[in-house]
Amino acid sequence: MPVDQVRNLRFVEKTPTALAAAIGQEAEIMGRRSVAFVGQSDQAADIRALLEQSGLTVAEPSTESPEGPVLVLGDDGPAVAATLMGLLNCRSVRAVAPITDRYWRNKGLFIVTIPKSGSHLLMRLVKMLGYAEGGECPRLPQTRRFVGRWYTLEYSNAHTAAPDFFIDTVRRSPFGNRDHPFSRNPTLFMYRDPQDILLSEARYYHVEGKTSFAGYLSQLDLEERLLRLVDDPWLLGSIRDRIGKFIAWADFPNVIPVSFEELVGPDGGGDRTRQLDLLWSLLLKLQVDGDPAALSQNLFDPDSPTFTSGRLGGHKRLFTPAVRERFDRLPQDFMKALGYGSDDSPFSRRCEEFRCRPLHLSTIHFQDEPILEGTFLEHNIVRFRNRFLGLHVRLGPTDLTAMDDAGLSRFPSGHTVDELQLQIIKSRLEPTTTHFQDVPILEGTFLEHNIVRFRDRFLGLHVGLGPTDLTTMDDADLTRFPSGRTVGELQLQIIKNRLERG
Repeated sequence: MPVDQVRNLRFVEKTPTALAAAIGQEAEIMGRRSVAFVGQSDQAADIRALLEQSGLTVAEPSTESPEGPVLVLGDDGPAVAATLMGLLNCRSVRAVAPITDRYWRNKGLFIVTIPKSGSHLLMRLVKMLGYAEGGECPRLPQTRRFVGRWYTLEYSNAHTAAPDFFIDTVRRSPFGNRDHPFSRNPTLFMYRDPQDILLSEARYYHVEGKTSFAGYLSQLDLEERLLRLVDDPWLLGSIRDRIGKFIAWADFPNVIPVSFEELVGPDGGGDRTRQLDLLWSLLLKLQVDGDPAALSQNLFDPDSPTFTSGRLGGHKRLFTPAVRERFDRLPQDFMKALGYGSDDSPFSRRCEEFRCRPLHLSTIHFQDEPILEGTFLEHNIVRFRNRFLGLHVRLGPTDLTAMDDAGLSRFPSGHTVDELQLQIIKSRLEPTTTHFQDVPILEGTFLEHNIVRFRDRFLGLHVGLGPTDLTTMDDADLTRFPSGRTVGELQLQIIKNRLERG
C-alpha cells in the first residue's frame, strides 16, 4: 500500500467497549496483532483488558511518530487534541480517538478568505469534510443548530477583514462582541501568494456582472489592469492595503491558516506530499474522521470556472517588467508576513509553522451573562442562557441570574430575535396569554384608576388606594377591583361603575 494511503482517523464514543472494538477493527485492517496507546486516560486499564481478551497486545509507541493501529487516549477535549497533534508526522497510521466536546460535530467552523485566494476550493474541502453550510453566523450560536456547520463571520461572504471584525463590529455590537463564538470555535483562514492574487483580480474584477466596479477596469487591457490594481490611489487602494486587512487572522490561536499553494495539490501545480500533510493536519486539529488521500482525489475541480487562474506562479509568466517594477516598489512587509518572496519557491515559508501550530479554543463563554441586545415594543431584548428574553420596560431592574428556568419561563422568549418579537406581538394582540402573570405591570391611567396588568387580566386600582401589593392576594381578593380581559373591557367596567354610583 502506498505510504500516502495509510493515514486514517476515526472517532467513536468514549467508552472502553467502543474504543477497544474500534482499534481492534483497525488492527485487523492493517494485519497487526499489536496496537499502541498514546496519551493518558482513566479508561486505559479497562481498554487494555478488553484488547487482551480478544488476543491483541498493547505496546508502547517506539517513536514520536507511531505507526500502525494507534489508540488516542484522553479524558477531555483539550487532552485528546494535544495527543492527536503527536500524530502529525505519522506516515502509516490508523488512529482511533474518543469523541469529546472538541469533535467536529460538537463545534461550529468559521471560514475567512482573502478575496481571490481560493475561496471555492476551501469551501469544497469543508463540504467534503462533512460540514453543512450554515451561512452567516447566528446571534445565538450555543444552540444545536450551530454545531457541525460552517459559517461566515459577517454577512454572506467569507471575506471578513480583521479590522472590520475586531474594531468596527466591536463598536456596533452589544457587549463589545465579546460573546461572539469566534474564539470558542476553529476558523480556517485561506491565504495565497499576493502576486497570484493580484493576477486573479486582474482577470476577474473587470468582467461585467462580477463586481460593482467592473466598469472602472473594463476599458483597460491586462497590463493596465495589473498596474492599476498594484497601487490604485483613488478607489481600490494598493494590493498591500487589500492583503494587509487580512494578515492579522494568521496570528490568532484558534485560526488555522491554509495556503492555496498547499491545498491545490499537483493538479493545480502544487505538491502531493504537501497537500496530504496539510489535509492530515486539518483532520487532526478539527477532529474529523477521514483519510487525506481520499480527500485529495476529488478536491481540485478542473471544471471550475476559476480553473485557469487556480494554478501556482502565474504571475511569473504574466507580470510585465512595468508591473514587476511597480509591485516591487511597494513595501514588502505584507509579502513577508505571509511568508512569500525572496526565493523561487511558490510555497509560503510559514507553511510548516502553521501546520505544526496547535489549535487553541477559548473555554470562556457568556451564557450566564445577561446581554442587552436592543428594545422592541416596550420590551428590552436580553440574551441569556441560550435564549432571547423579552423584559417589559416597566419591570424595572430584574436580576435574571437569580432565577431558575421556571422563573425565566414567565418572560416571552425565543431562539432568535425574530421568534421573540413574534411572541411579544402575540402577547399584545392576545393579552390573556401574557407572560407576566405574576408581575403587576402598570399600563397607564383612566378616570382616576391605575390600569395594571396582572394574572391574565387588567385591573383598575383607584388612585386613592395608595400602594397595593397584588402579589399577596388570591383570586377572590382581586375580585374587589374592576377588571377586564382587555383594556377596553376594563375601561367600560370603570365607566359603568361610575354611572351606577351616580
